[in-house]
Amino acid sequence: NEIADYFINNFIDEKYLIFDMKKIGNNIFDDCFHYQNLYYLQDNLYQRFLFYYACKYNYFDIVKHFMKILSSDINVKLDVMYISEKLTPLRLAVIKNSNEIVDLLITHPDIKFDEKCFMNYEQLVKIKIPSLMTSIETSTFRGCSLLKEVIIPSSVSKIKESAFYQCYSLEKITIPSSVECIDDFAFFKCTSLITVNLSEN
Repeated sequence: NEIADYFINNFIDEKYLIFDMKKIGNNIFDDCFHYQNLYYLQDNLYQRFLFYYACKYNYFDIVKHFMKILSSDINVKLDVMYISEKLTPLRLAVIKNSNEIVDLLITHPDIKFDEKCFMNYEQLVKIKIPSLMTSIETSTFRGCSLLKEVIIPSSVSKIKESAFYQCYSLEKITIPSSVECIDDFAFFKCTSLITVNLSEN
């Protein structure tokens, strides 16, 4: 850090050290978490970015702390280096196979499962869809080959395309009466699925 301070104080223009929301994931703050050196974190850094980086680099205690004080920011989407799409902290934790972070995040009452959220996440065995969700998005659980149990709340009205595509271990599912539409390939290649419980209507 002393060597870094020397370069900062003598050779680097301050404007290059200012936190830039547009370059999230490609700046000094990303490196602070990546290399476990929080010395250069700015005092005025937004909490949601601290939370995002903590999820990205598996800082369990920091994530747990911010989950107590964050609400809508729990689903903030930010850019990640080398990935073309913006990702939520949950999706990022899934991609990095941070199982403890995933298990922690899905307990938050305001968490949302976006499109492709759990795609190819083979560690997922059981999931309860949050009650605030009105639809299961496209490819949300696609490729979750070990997923055996899904609890769908009565708030869900639509199961979108390929939502459970290639969930090979899914044996049974109960679809509540609130569901009005199941799109194409929603349960395609669910080769173990033998029981689907539907309401009378």
